Amino acid sequence: MPSRPQEPTEPLPYTVEGVVLASDRGSARLAGTLTLPKEGQRTAAVLLIPGSGAHDRDEKLCGHRPFFVLADHLTRSGIAVLRLDDRGVGESTGDKDQCTHNELLQDVHLALDFLAAHKGVDASRLGLIGHSEGALLAAAAATSYEQLALIVLMGCPALPGEQTIHEQAARISRQAGATEAQVAHERRMNEEVFAVLNSTIGQEPARERILSVLASHLKSWPDNSVDDAAVATHIAVMADTVMAPAFRSFLQCEPASYFRSVRCPVLALFGELDIQVPPAIHRLVLWEALSAAGNSDVTLEECRGLNHLFQTATTGSIAEYEVIEETMAPSVLKRISDWIGLRTLEGDAREQHSAEFADDER
Repeated sequence: MPSRPQEPTEPLPYTVEGVVLASDRGSARLAGTLTLPKEGQRTAAVLLIPGSGAHDRDEKLCGHRPFFVLADHLTRSGIAVLRLDDRGVGESTGDKDQCTHNELLQDVHLALDFLAAHKGVDASRLGLIGHSEGALLAAAAATSYEQLALIVLMGCPALPGEQTIHEQAARISRQAGATEAQVAHERRMNEEVFAVLNSTIGQEPARERILSVLASHLKSWPDNSVDDAAVATHIAVMADTVMAPAFRSFLQCEPASYFRSVRCPVLALFGELDIQVPPAIHRLVLWEALSAAGNSDVTLEECRGLNHLFQTATTGSIAEYEVIEETMAPSVLKRISDWIGLRTLEGDAREQHSAEFADDER
């Protein structure tokens, strides 16, 4: 396993608090970590929201802990940070896969309410930082949580959910060496599965139909032979994945409907080499939707040479994530803290931060 040189080590120059939140109606307990600057005054605070799938509070994946690194950097920069284990992960209860976007949005509201009531946080300076699908939740929260001061969207999908999945699957398959015939075959299979998911038939009939579609396509996969036992195992896993409320919520999501209602300041960052949310097809859609909202404080940036995790990469492939030692490009960490600082620091601190930022820009 390559080293992870950016991960912080103790002693840490800030306060670390364990957090446990009870969701509405007691459906889950959310556990996490709050880090606070040791300045003895109320400060700006942000909640970190991870992408799809079940993640711990550090968004641990491929041997990296990007939210651990990001939280450390922001807190050292004077910003409090809350990060939570997803439902069913770490110390949190429940099951994220069984949650719709609306239910996950309630968890975001719960976390924001906690921050607003904390003695070390200024409730007028709350923000959200969402990564990938988590960025969609951040945008959705910005339309319904009036006290929100800002949002940061990292690798945010802007196309309708179904289109995003098709585009993402094709790019990942090509980079893994799939032929164009295989890419087209996968597209047809997914289209048939999604048509079932978008229909009105019941849960069990839908599952049986999806299993049949998957089996048929996997057994006739171009330029590849798959034994029946492998097909049976694979289709069961795939059916469970697509039938889950979390997947169906994303499939039916229309991100532009969120963006057109966002009024608070927005920083949206895309990795130039991102194959999961490529900027060429998502950035313009996001810009047009945010502009339609009449939002006067929108910053969209494409980060050169970075992948979906905002690591300095060569190809952007998923296979690279684990072998790259860097967890998150220092330039991205600084860009986020500078942008938030310019919008949340007060008085002399803001003027000093603005002067330092201007010096860096020169």
